[in-house]
Amino acid sequence: MEAYRQASEGKIDLNATVTFKEEDKTPGSGILSTQFSPGASFTLRDAIRLMIAYSDNSATNLVVARSVLLPRRETMDKLGLSNTRLHAFVFRPQSSIAPERSKKFGLGSTTANEMIRLVEMIQTQNNSHPRSVRRDA
Repeated sequence: MEAYRQASEGKIDLNATVTFKEEDKTPGSGILSTQFSPGASFTLRDAIRLMIAYSDNSATNLVVARSVLLPRRETMDKLGLSNTRLHAFVFRPQSSIAPERSKKFGLGSTTANEMIRLVEMIQTQNNSHPRSVRRDA
């Protein structure tokens, strides 16, 4: 969500190329670390798709690196979602911007109530735009 918000404000380009490197490999779910060779390049938009569709940890870190952790927190606060946080890169606890929260919650945190509210906000936004314009929704 944050990457799309920043793209809509012209802060990042979803068509920008990201390059998968050996040091980007992370354990866990996804296909990048097991099926792609270091040096593979693709768009930030495709990294977002891998993050969402395959729950790809390596792709998640590539996206987080482009859209930065702190603005995510500020966006969630503006939306009234103060419990929804991403604290660090996946499998990179030393990158935490909230060490105390990371000790308690790990990578990130949210509540069921905030997730429902966020989905409702996204649905309201989607309903206000014609489908032909919302290709990435």
